[in-house]
Amino acid sequence: MANGTLRTNTLGFKVGLAGLVGLACLSAVDAQACLSSCSSSSDSSSPFASTVSGSAQKQGEISTGAAITTSRAQGTQTSTAVSGRINSTVSRAFAPAGTPSTKVSALGHQQFESGIAGGDDAANYAVWGDGTMTRMVSNDSGPTGASWGRNYGMVVGGDARFGQFLVGLAGAFQSSNVTLTDLDGRTNVASYGVTPYLAYSINQIFSVSTQFSYAHVVSAQHLFESDTTSGVGSTRTNGNWDGDRYGGSFAVNAYYPIGKINLTGTTGVSYTHESPDSYINDRSQRISPKASNVGLYQLGAEIGYAFTDFEPYVGITMEYEFDSTGVQNLRTGNTVNTSGTVDAIYKVGGRMHFNDTILGGLEFSTLQHRDYDQSYSLSANVRVAF
Repeated sequence: MANGTLRTNTLGFKVGLAGLVGLACLSAVDAQACLSSCSSSSDSSSPFASTVSGSAQKQGEISTGAAITTSRAQGTQTSTAVSGRINSTVSRAFAPAGTPSTKVSALGHQQFESGIAGGDDAANYAVWGDGTMTRMVSNDSGPTGASWGRNYGMVVGGDARFGQFLVGLAGAFQSSNVTLTDLDGRTNVASYGVTPYLAYSINQIFSVSTQFSYAHVVSAQHLFESDTTSGVGSTRTNGNWDGDRYGGSFAVNAYYPIGKINLTGTTGVSYTHESPDSYINDRSQRISPKASNVGLYQLGAEIGYAFTDFEPYVGITMEYEFDSTGVQNLRTGNTVNTSGTVDAIYKVGGRMHFNDTILGGLEFSTLQHRDYDQSYSLSANVRVAF
């Protein structure tokens, strides 16, 4: 039976690693697309595309609108991966002595099962990886009109526990491509960044955490335009630019086990600022995208049930957007600004304890109830404690 369990755990670990490797490969494919897409051409045209002809200001609005979409997707994915690591480790690590649900919940830190008062030595270090793929859809009232896109992200990190503190550092790679349906164009965005994080366990239920992030952003955009001045007909306008993205968050987390039922809650605030550089497109026009901001208040809850080595769970996070950059919709002429809106993220997933130090997880989530867009995400993670 022990050998059978070992084979099962080994197979599960390989499946988890294969999922992360697959997501990394997809990210690499999209990164290559980001570097090469501006040289591509299209045989299709959109009747609406001619409205952007020759206007550097309008192209700047398009660049800003696309940046808001990708900044939210990429920044949220990194923040969520780090928060998942914090929430599943810190408060759960110091659960009351004898809690039967701690083994799975502590993400590889099963030595914490007896709690601080037990005096047991715990695993002080851990490394982890989290891969996510997201599909984004926007209707024609969004900042760039109707659009759809994908984001692939890989976050890897490591942390150390010092008493009731957890200190860690994560690195992230994100790659997004957004098809601008109304504008017959495409924007590709790749980012590379680092995120230091810190958490403190107040007691057996509550903890606080904070994280800061920086990412260098590389963007490429090409648009169909009807050239009304040279008489040569339809052409492409291409541009490439860099930028910087900064983010931060603070959260209060709670974990309360009732038998084998795990109750988790979190509330906090996050803020992301992206500042793109001006660039010269292939028509020698200077394009100046605006800086974009996304500020969110968040309130979330999760409930899970711990079997021997597996914990399925469901959760919901409500978000209130208190700051957002306004962008002109080129179809309607209206300014799109989502400040003051409320949305919800629904999630369902499971955590699997493979052996004494390795735990993996799989989660599906969807962002709903926003004014003009939705997203659907699938993520996989592996944690190793030592």
